Amino acid sequence: AARADALRAVPLPKQFFPVAGLPLLAHTLRCLERHPRVGPIALILPAAELDELGAPRRFSLAGFSKVERILAGGATRQESVARGLAALDFWEGPLLVQDGARPCTPPEVIDRVIDGVLAWGSAAAAIPVRDTVKRATEGGLVRETLDRQDLWQTQTPQGFQIQLLREAHERAAAQGLRATDDIGLLEALGIATHLVLGDPLNIKVTYPEDLALAEAILARADAGEMAGGAGGERRPHFTAGEMRARQSDAGEMRGRSRVGYGYDVHSLRAGIPLMLGGVAVPWEKGLLGHSDGDVMLHAIMDALLGAAALGDIGAHFPDTDPQYKGCASLSLLARVGEKLSRAGCEISNIDCTLAAERPKIQAYIPAMRRSISQTLAIPETLVSVKATTEEGLGFVGRGEGMACHAVCALIQR
Repeated sequence: AARADALRAVPLPKQFFPVAGLPLLAHTLRCLERHPRVGPIALILPAAELDELGAPRRFSLAGFSKVERILAGGATRQESVARGLAALDFWEGPLLVQDGARPCTPPEVIDRVIDGVLAWGSAAAAIPVRDTVKRATEGGLVRETLDRQDLWQTQTPQGFQIQLLREAHERAAAQGLRATDDIGLLEALGIATHLVLGDPLNIKVTYPEDLALAEAILARADAGEMAGGAGGERRPHFTAGEMRARQSDAGEMRGRSRVGYGYDVHSLRAGIPLMLGGVAVPWEKGLLGHSDGDVMLHAIMDALLGAAALGDIGAHFPDTDPQYKGCASLSLLARVGEKLSRAGCEISNIDCTLAAERPKIQAYIPAMRRSISQTLAIPETLVSVKATTEEGLGFVGRGEGMACHAVCALIQR
């Protein structure tokens, strides 16, 4: 309480307020400095916070070897990021934009954003909105209740292929567009950004009361480091899975692994497209089904829903409902992914095996993995696709149909 009062009383930018013995910004930089996939850092500060030599006035950068540029920011966040882009003219890889007041960003969140940029060109960390959200008048009267199923709370880092972000800022400047974050600039220009799973502990310190929470998270992380492992190894700076496992939700331990199994079978018919793993595979026959008959995606969906104890695809997308007649199974898979997010489940991995005599699908497996991973907004490395034959036995062996087995693992947040 005393520290909160001090924060209110002292005209000190919040990113320099001391937390656990260091300025808040130093903790944020530490998350980036220690991450093996993060390269050069451009540090953007208010002009008043830089000394005559252009160094920060309030803390030392000793130990932050990745900070290659220190810049005076602009009047808005948008102007500051634009200056950072100009200073990183030598960089052509993925770019992360991080709030200086996010001291507890887990390394796995940074990984997910980087993987998202590599897959789609842009990605931002976000978490599903948990509380009921109301729209109200200025006087505080409730006007409506918003459907939280489609609402996400964005975090940082936000990631982009740097040329895409440069173009967005250039076009925004030319058209006089303003946004509160960088994905807002892309959105204003008609460019969609994928959301990847953030973390509730990836807090942004906004109010004085947030300081105590940030310090508690940092203290727990540092205690984990000092504990070390076998042979005295230092542990990672921040392990969100450990933190989640210590929290309870409805009386159950969070961070628990859940395993699901799915199986599906469809008959083959001549003259219809063959869809497997969201990919059109050229062949003389296709799979008969109420939707597009994608036996691989159906098995994967059943495994995912089963692992989360959400029933099966028949319960969610019944073949008696005309809206699903001939629909793309990829669209159904995307909806399953949304259901998992709302249930607090994160996909750990997916493995499936197609049973079919023909055609050979080896050449199409990379596209299938990419299609599945992009639809579920997970790294491609978490998706495995294999194929086998039935050696001429049974309905698959006789070429009458195809079957698919799938297993998956989820983490309950």
